[in-house]
Amino acid sequence: VFTLDASKLPGGRGFGDPVRLLADIDEGAEIAALWPHQPGAKLLMVATGDSDVRGFVAGSDELIATTKKGKNVLSVDGGWKAVLAVPALGDHVAIVGENRKLLV
Repeated sequence: VFTLDASKLPGGRGFGDPVRLLADIDEGAEIAALWPHQPGAKLLMVATGDSDVRGFVAGSDELIATTKKGKNVLSVDGGWKAVLAVPALGDHVAIVGENRKLLV
């Protein structure tokens, strides 16, 4: 997770700058999501593997990175890939599998 200070973002006039230049993101890394920080909010982080999906809820206050290198929150290896980071509203999670069945 990378934290960008709003005062360091480029102005509204011009073509903007790539996000990779604002944070120290590896060349081969993909950005899963961008969201504004809201104190006290919770975020659902999800990774998917060969035939498995795993996730957890993290407090947004604990995800603030103080360095340009970011903060390691979700480690993915091998066939795993971070696919989702969204605000967690409520207390239930629902997912639809490839078999078209809903799991709550």
